[in-house]
Amino acid sequence: AAHNNGELYKSSNGTASNPTWTRIDENGVGLPDRWISTIVIDPADHNHAYVALMGWHDDNLWETTDAGNSWVDVSGTGMDSIPNAPISAFADIVWRAWTMLRQRLRRQGKNMQ
Repeated sequence: AAHNNGELYKSSNGTASNPTWTRIDENGVGLPDRWISTIVIDPADHNHAYVALMGWHDDNLWETTDAGNSWVDVSGTGMDSIPNAPISAFADIVWRAWTMLRQRLRRQGKNMQ
C-alpha cells in the first residue's frame, strides 16, 4: 500500500482480519518522497516488485528484489532513460519501455514496427 507522500508499506498477512503493515520506503537508499502511483508485484516472485512515482524527475521507476529491504532506481540513464515525467499507470511503464527499446534499436540501425 502506498500514500501520496511517498510512504510505502507491505503486509505478509494482508488478508487477515487485522493485518500488520511494515513501512519499507526508508531503508537503504530509500525511495523519493513523492506520490507513488503504481505498485507492480511479480506474481511468480513476491519479493520482486516495481514502484512508479509521480513528479517531473529522472528517478520515477524503482525496483526491489528482496521484498522492499532495498530499492534500486531503474529509470535508466542518458539516451536509454525514461523521460523526466510522472508515471501514472503500469501501461505507461510498458509504453515507455517499448519506446526506449525502439529508440535503442534505431540507434543501432535496426527498425522495429
